Amino acid sequence: MATSQPSSRKESFEKLAQLIEILGEKCVWDRKQTPETIFKALQGEVKEVEQALQSNDAHELQEEIGDVLWDVLFFINLAKKRGLFDVKDVLDFMHEKMVKRHPHVFLPQDRAYAERLGLRSKDGKSADPVDINFIESTWEQIKKEEREQRPKRDKKLIHNGIKAVIFDWDGVLLNTLPTQFKIYKKIEEAMGLRFGFDLDQQDNGNHFECNFKLHYNQALGRDATADEIAKASRIYREHLTHFNDGLKLFEGIVPLIHELKQRGYKLGIVSNSFRDFIIEKLEEAGIFHCFDEIMGHEHGILKPNPDGILECIHRMGIFPEETAYVGDMDGDVIAAKKANVKKMIAVTYGYHTEEKLKPHDPHHLINKPTELLTILIS
Repeated sequence: MATSQPSSRKESFEKLAQLIEILGEKCVWDRKQTPETIFKALQGEVKEVEQALQSNDAHELQEEIGDVLWDVLFFINLAKKRGLFDVKDVLDFMHEKMVKRHPHVFLPQDRAYAERLGLRSKDGKSADPVDINFIESTWEQIKKEEREQRPKRDKKLIHNGIKAVIFDWDGVLLNTLPTQFKIYKKIEEAMGLRFGFDLDQQDNGNHFECNFKLHYNQALGRDATADEIAKASRIYREHLTHFNDGLKLFEGIVPLIHELKQRGYKLGIVSNSFRDFIIEKLEEAGIFHCFDEIMGHEHGILKPNPDGILECIHRMGIFPEETAYVGDMDGDVIAAKKANVKKMIAVTYGYHTEEKLKPHDPHHLINKPTELLTILIS
C-alpha cells in the first residue's frame, strides 16, 4: 500500500489542478475572478476551517480544508496565466525552503554553516538532538537570513496599471443620436405613435434613450405587444442602413485611438450594434487596424449582463483588473462593475446625462473623449 500511495496522491492532485485550469478558461464566473476576489474568498474559507475545528467534525474539516486548497490553487493558476509561476514552482520552492528551515533534521552539507547555527553531529550525517527553543530560534534566524538575501523582484500578481480599454460603440465612439432621432420619427409616422420627446429638436441629445420597448410603452400608455415590437423592429432595420451612411465618429476619437494604440493599450469594442457595421465605420475612419477585438450584436449578450465584456477581456488575453471600460448608459456602468474592471469610465456626451449616470457610481465621468487619456495614465 505504501508504494502505491504517492502515485494515487499525484493523480488526485493533478486532476484537481487541471480542473481549475479548465474552469479558468471555460467558466465565465471563474474568468472574472481576480487575486483580490480570491483572497477575500480564502479569508472566508479559513474562518470556516476554524468553525469545523470547533465543531470537532472530521468530515466538515476535510471539506473546508479542501475549499482552502481550491482557493490556493486558484491563486497559483492566476499567477501561471500571468507567466509568474506555476504549481511545480511553488511545490519545489516550498520543499527546498522547509528542508533548509529544518537543519536539525536535514543537516546542512556546509559544516561551517551548521556550526554557526549551533548544530553538532557525532556521525556527520544527522544533527544531535535539540530542544524546542533551539528549533524556534534557528527558524527565525534562517528566516531573517533569507529575507536579507532575497533579490529585488519586479514581477507583480496584481497589476495597478491598465493594459486594455474596451469601448461601447453607440454614443461613445460613434455619434448615432442623429440616426436614432430620424428612425424613431419614421416609426412614429408608420405606427401612429407619439413619443414623449420632440424628435424635431435634436438638441434633446443625451436625454434621449435608445430603447424600443421603453418608448413604445410610454407612447401607448401600456405594455407593447410582441407583434408591435416586431413591427417597430422591422421599420428600424429598414431605415438603419440608409440613415447610418452619413454617421461619423465623435470629434477627437480618431486621434485618441491612435494615441492609445501607440502607448501599447489593447483595444476592444462590445456593442449591441452589428459587427459588420462597426468594422465599416472604423475602416472609413482609418482605425480598424487599431482594435484587437470587436464583439457586436451577433454575440447575443446584452448589457447589463457582464458576460460580453468578460468574453472580450478573455479573447484579448488580459484580466478585468487590467481593463478600463468606457460606456455612456446605465447598463454599461452596471455591466462593467459586475465584470470587476479596474476603471469604469462613463461619458456624458452620449445617450445619458451625468445626472442619470452618477447614481450608478461609475469610477469616472468625462465630458469629452480627450479626457479619457488623462484618466488612464493617472
